[in-house]
Amino acid sequence: MTLPSPPPACPAYVTGPSSPSRPGSAAADLLAFGHADPGLLFGPELAADPGALYELLRHRHGPVAPVLLHDHIPAWLVIGYAELNAVLHDGDRFSADPTNWRELTEGRVPEYWPLRPAVITIPNPRNADGDEHIRLRTIVTASLVQLSPRRVRRIVEQTADELIRAFSASGHADLIGDFARLLPGLVMARLLGVPEDQAQILLDGVTRMVDGGPDAIAANEQVMTILRELVAAKSAAPGHDLISWMLTGPGRLPDEDNHSEADWQETVTRQAWVVLCGGLEVAQTWMANATLLMLTSSMLSEMRGGRLTVPDALSQALWQHPPVQNVIGRYALTDVPLGRIVIERGDMVILGLAAAGADPVIQPDLAAAHRSRAYPAFGIGPHACPAPDLGEQITRIATEHLLQHVPGMRLADNPDALDWRPSLLMRGLASLNVTFPPFTLPTRAGHR
Repeated sequence: MTLPSPPPACPAYVTGPSSPSRPGSAAADLLAFGHADPGLLFGPELAADPGALYELLRHRHGPVAPVLLHDHIPAWLVIGYAELNAVLHDGDRFSADPTNWRELTEGRVPEYWPLRPAVITIPNPRNADGDEHIRLRTIVTASLVQLSPRRVRRIVEQTADELIRAFSASGHADLIGDFARLLPGLVMARLLGVPEDQAQILLDGVTRMVDGGPDAIAANEQVMTILRELVAAKSAAPGHDLISWMLTGPGRLPDEDNHSEADWQETVTRQAWVVLCGGLEVAQTWMANATLLMLTSSMLSEMRGGRLTVPDALSQALWQHPPVQNVIGRYALTDVPLGRIVIERGDMVILGLAAAGADPVIQPDLAAAHRSRAYPAFGIGPHACPAPDLGEQITRIATEHLLQHVPGMRLADNPDALDWRPSLLMRGLASLNVTFPPFTLPTRAGHR
């Protein structure tokens, strides 16, 4: 990696934080990053205030900054909007395939690495390029277009009613554990055709995996095992659900290409994993972050006065607290000048969606942020989120339902002392406690 050399006696010559030794690790890499004063994309600093960290890196390095991931594995964080846009539209020089990552191919990524689920080479559209990316993405998008918006609304409203009814009489709730984390996961599980007795296990597994804790790899395996069994069952007896539509829809290679039924089922399992993880994590975090924004600002009163809508609040949350803060990743296929540095062939690039959205070049005045849709929160280019409309529909309906049926909500905790999840990928709360006047939500006709 080519980095600017600091002048003699510069404090940047001080060696960076100590790190467990990595097999085959090049000392020059760590020294170079120490010289460049890299940001640490793990630990309490990231969890406490990632926005401040991104702005510090922008001040120090410009639009592309050196960073260290767990186990002090080096990468580049793209925090400039123009540079992010350039990377995501340059498939000739940046690949989504982790087999192009030098640290991985040269054996310097530990087997226990908590971010490993994000870089395992698997057949899904996140990690594919070119025609294979288009084919795998089509498996997902062709199933999603078969969803009826009316069916989605019915499932979201039924699920919201069930969850609100469970806490309505108590006068208090944790909007994360009691509502925001459960609702999109249960909705996506029902749309995928997951049995109810397995839905909660899947939700817990995905959360543990995305948080990147010590059991992230085991959690990912648990999720994959459940999905594999479900795909096999749907292959034998298809239903009216996303997994069944993936199995029977376009994207399957012809038999003469020697791809067996087992291969096809594994491919569909990986696409179901993408849909589940994306739908669950983005919707729950977006909903909670928007609700926090409404509870700590004048938004609720402006909504009651008809000056703002729930979609306005959701849009503003994508500027101030986007649910996806970083995406892993892209891998340089050649040496590429970007920002003030040169990204070398084989380097990993982290896509800093939250930091790029805070780039002064594009960020609107906060008073007008709800009217702007230029945020990069759902990605840019060919690999952008394949189902932003579905995510928006689930999040909007659930948020509207919550505000309608739980009036008088107040934040129970100090907003400056909220507990944020320690995730590199997501920017979400661990809990969001509220109080409200107790009530009883009646059962609506036709609802379970």
